[in-house]
Amino acid sequence: MSYRRELAKFKFVSFFSGMIFTLAFLTPFFLSKGLNAYQILLMQSVYLGVILLFEVPSGIFSDLFGRKLTLVISFFAFAIAWLMLFIAQDFITLLPYQIVFAIGISLKSGTYSAYIYELCHIDDFEINYGQTMASINRLQFLASAISAFSSSILYFYGGFKLVLILTIICAIIAFVFVLLLKPIEEEKDQNDNKTKFIELLINGIKELKSSKIIVISALNAIVGSVFINTFFHFNQLILKDSGFPVSMNGVFMGVVFLISSFVMKKISGKPKILDNTVKSLVNINILILVVFSIILFTAKYVFVAIFLVMLFLVNHVRVMFSNKMLNECISNDNRATTLSYVSLLQSLGAMILAPVYGKIYDTTGGPNYIIMIILFIAGANIYLVRTISDRRSDC
Repeated sequence: MSYRRELAKFKFVSFFSGMIFTLAFLTPFFLSKGLNAYQILLMQSVYLGVILLFEVPSGIFSDLFGRKLTLVISFFAFAIAWLMLFIAQDFITLLPYQIVFAIGISLKSGTYSAYIYELCHIDDFEINYGQTMASINRLQFLASAISAFSSSILYFYGGFKLVLILTIICAIIAFVFVLLLKPIEEEKDQNDNKTKFIELLINGIKELKSSKIIVISALNAIVGSVFINTFFHFNQLILKDSGFPVSMNGVFMGVVFLISSFVMKKISGKPKILDNTVKSLVNINILILVVFSIILFTAKYVFVAIFLVMLFLVNHVRVMFSNKMLNECISNDNRATTLSYVSLLQSLGAMILAPVYGKIYDTTGGPNYIIMIILFIAGANIYLVRTISDRRSDC
C-alpha cells in the first residue's frame, strides 16, 4: 500500500465532503418550512439522540469490520440524507433527513480520525499525525469556504434547491473517493478470531477510564458539542436578529472557513504548537470565553459577525487538538470503540441542551442567557484541561 497515495485520496474525500453549499442556509430553510427556534433545536435533539444510539455500536462495527467499510456506509448515508431534503415540507418530514444524516455522522465520527492516525503510524512508517490532520482539515475548510462564498450567489438566484443539488453532487463524489480507499487492515497482522462485540464494548469503557488524560479529553468534547451540534443554528439566528442579510450567510460562513483553512496551514508547520496539546487547548478555551463575552454585549450585526467568525475559528482548532489528545492515548485495537464513547458523551450533552436552548431563545427573545450557560461550561473546561500535562505518562 502506498501510504501517501491513500492520504491523497483522503484529502479528496475531505475536500468534497466539505463542499456543503446548503450549510449557511439550513436554518433559514427550516424557518421557511414554518419551524420556530424550539422546533429547530428539538429536531436537532432528535438528531443527536440517534447519534447517541448508534455511536458506540458504530465504533465497535469499525473495529470489527474495518475502517473502509464503515466510511463507505457513512458517506452513502450522507448522500441519501441530502436527497431526502427534496421531499421535506415540515417538522415531521424533516426528521428522516436528520435521522439518516445522524447515522452517517455516527459511523464517521471515530473512524475518520482513527483511519488517518493508524495510516500515519502503520508498520513503522511514521508521518506526523498532527501535521497530517491539520493539512486534511485545511482542505475541508477551504472547500467549505469556496462552497459558502458561492452559495450566497447561488441562493440569491436559484434558492435553496440549487444549493442542495450541488451539495448532493459533491457528496456523491466524496462517496466515490471513499470507495477508492484501500482497507487499512490489509497492512496489519490480522487475527482471524476477532474480538467479540461484547468484549470490545467492555474494553472501550475500561480504556475510557484508564487514564486521566482520556477522561479530561472526553469532558473537553462536551464543550465541542455546544458549538458544533447546538450553536450552529444559533449563529444564524443571532445574525438574523442583528439585521444581517440572509443572502449574505454564505459570505459569513465562507470567511469562517477561509480563515480556518489559513490557520490550519500555519499550524501544520508549527510542531511546537502541535506538540504542546494541553497548553494550546487551554489558550483556545480562554479565547472562546473572551469572544463569547464580547458577543454578549454586542448588538450590531457587523460586530456580531466579526466575533462569531472568531468563535468558529478557534473552535475548529480546539476540535483538532482534542482529537489529537485522545488518539495519542488510545490503543489501535479498540480505537474506534473508545472514540465512540467520547462522541456519545458529546452528543448526550448537546441533545439535552438543544431543546432547552430553543425554549430559552423563544421565551426570552434572544441568546443572552444561552451564552451565559456556555460561558460557564467553557470556564469549567479550562480548569479541567489545566489539571493535566503533555507527558505521555499521563496516558
